[in-house]
Amino acid sequence: MSRRGSSDDRSTWRRYRRYRFDGLLARGTWAVLLWLGILTFAGVLVASFLLRRGGLTPAGSEDASWFEDFWQSLLRTLDTGTMAGDTGARQRFVALAVTVFGLLVFGTLIGVIASGVEAQIDRMKRGRSPVVESDHIVVLGSSSLLPVVVDQLVRANAGVRIAIVVMADRDPAEVSDEVRAEVEDTFGNRLVFRSGDPTRVADLGLVRLSTCRTVLVLNGDGDDVGDARALHTVLAVGEALGGFDVRPLVVVLDDPAVAQAVVETCGSSVHPLVVS
Repeated sequence: MSRRGSSDDRSTWRRYRRYRFDGLLARGTWAVLLWLGILTFAGVLVASFLLRRGGLTPAGSEDASWFEDFWQSLLRTLDTGTMAGDTGARQRFVALAVTVFGLLVFGTLIGVIASGVEAQIDRMKRGRSPVVESDHIVVLGSSSLLPVVVDQLVRANAGVRIAIVVMADRDPAEVSDEVRAEVEDTFGNRLVFRSGDPTRVADLGLVRLSTCRTVLVLNGDGDDVGDARALHTVLAVGEALGGFDVRPLVVVLDDPAVAQAVVETCGSSVHPLVVS
């Protein structure tokens, strides 16, 4: 009975350690790099202890101090060619063990860095990084009117050189291709595309509403759901800004009754544009 209890305790302890380790790795690339740094330091420390206890002197050592053993072990971890001048079976064995350990650690390190860079590039492609603009125009939502709206905006601001930030719940590369296929000349203005849900306040943080010039909300392509979604977006913008009178807000709608309700609810700072 006691053996079974001891086995269960060891199994529980292993699961707990694995759980904690998985939690550490889930924190991101920096956590993995920190763990690899600690592991490298521990491996070099053990190697220097073995060299010290065995009275071994690595090739290239200028003295027999512990720090010199630590330094030579670190060099063999970082550079596989450092062990080429080592002589003696025990010395070569320790050097080989340290070198193989270094290959494993730094192979993992390269993989982690490559994975982190790839994840960052993927994040940039998905348009999930916050914009750093001021006095820009924000267009929220996507519809068949989007290329026309952007074209009119760049023409109206010809020579001013402002940024027009478009955020829709779609692939930003796809939206960019659609818009740029219709907008032949940006007249010096910058077009920025982000992916996000305009009805979510957290996603609205990507387009920096607090410093924009005005906000334009599109309602989709002519259906009742589109008007409801546009109204939901307007409410999210008001929540993100702390009120509807902070920035001018234009919303494209199909139903005049909805447009009237928007004005009555949100005030005169929200300008509905009914497209029939």
